[in-house]
Amino acid sequence: NELNIQDIRDSGRNGNFKVSDHAFDEMTEDDLDLENVLHSLENGEIIEQYPKSRIAPSCLINGIDYEENPVHSVWGFFKEKLFSVLVTVYKPNNDEWMDDNKTRRKK
Repeated sequence: NELNIQDIRDSGRNGNFKVSDHAFDEMTEDDLDLENVLHSLENGEIIEQYPKSRIAPSCLINGIDYEENPVHSVWGFFKEKLFSVLVTVYKPNNDEWMDDNKTRRKK
């Protein structure tokens, strides 16, 4: 029951998605705009899957924005509607992530 990044990219391209209030706040805080987030979705890869997420199966995507900065975004995907929700988005930091931005640091 793993998510396919292509499904999420397609919903992004088709405008068949919404941005949660939380994600909007995080974008503002990290100085990201939606174009940069969608760009990171296009070139990104799924690094974690959350199949039992509360609202819909979700995943964490690691990508880069137009300035080659790393961006992490969490997307929920509703398969039956081919609809996605940007749950949250942020610029990964070195306290939590290794230099590859894919591996969590051990606590």
